[in-house]
Order: sequence, then structure tokens, then C-alpha cells
Amino acid sequence: MVLSLDFFGSTVPGEGTRYVVRKHLDTLVKGILKDLQDFSLKTNLKEKTLCQLYNLIICAEDKIKPHCNQILKDVIYKNILDEEPEIAARTYKIAELLGCFVQTDFLLPLMISHLTDTESRHLPRFVSSGLSAFSAVVHHSTQKYPEQL
Repeated sequence: MVLSLDFFGSTVPGEGTRYVVRKHLDTLVKGILKDLQDFSLKTNLKEKTLCQLYNLIICAEDKIKPHCNQILKDVIYKNILDEEPEIAARTYKIAELLGCFVQTDFLLPLMISHLTDTESRHLPRFVSSGLSAFSAVVHHSTQKYPEQL
């Protein structure tokens, strides 16, 4: 199965867009993660914020690597099993993008360490969400980095 990218209706962002996103990546990621931390966020606003993160990862590609820990803990583990199907589906796609753009040698040990640390265990349904995220990451990483598995 090939990962199809949905970047604002087109398939890939232009080089200028990628340059601007990479230049301001830290600020953009912090802003999006801050918005997602707001528990009073309505479902449609939360989904739009997740779409922003999705599009940001498409533009940043492998440059998102320094933010993977925070994205996994603050977004993916908390939202991948959300009661709202749109939120859960978009979060799963974000996890797939991480698997596609960030090398497996970096992501899998990071995710395994999350499964064993005490901070992550306090999240409701953490093991289920961790395994769902693991599945999404591995699904597309095997296509891009088959020699690593």
C-alpha cells in the first residue's frame, strides 16, 4: 500500500513552501502542539490543528526528527484512539508520515522507551495507543527503509 499525501488538495508542496516551513519549523511545531494541549478545543478545531501538523510534516520531511518525541507523546499517543473517528484517523496518518520520513532506527527505540517509562504509563489506554502508533509507523517505514527492519 502506497502512502498518498493530501497536501491542501495537491500531492506535494513546492520547494518555496518547504524552505519557509523548514526555516520556521521550531516555532510552527511549538504553536501547533500548544493549540493541541488546549482541552477545550472543539472537535472541528482539533481536527484542523491536526491537519496543520500533518501538512507541516509533509513540508518538513526528515527535518521533523528533533520534534518526534514531543509529537509522539503530546499528539499521537493521546489522540490515536480518540472517540471521534476524524481525530483518530488524522492522528494515524500523522504517525504514518513519521514512519515515512523519519528513519526506523531512530523512531522504534524511541517508541519502545516510551512504552517503558513511568511518565507515559499515566495516559489512559497507553499500551493500546502505543501499539496503534507503532503499527502506523512501521507500516510505511518498511516501504521507505526496508533494510532497517
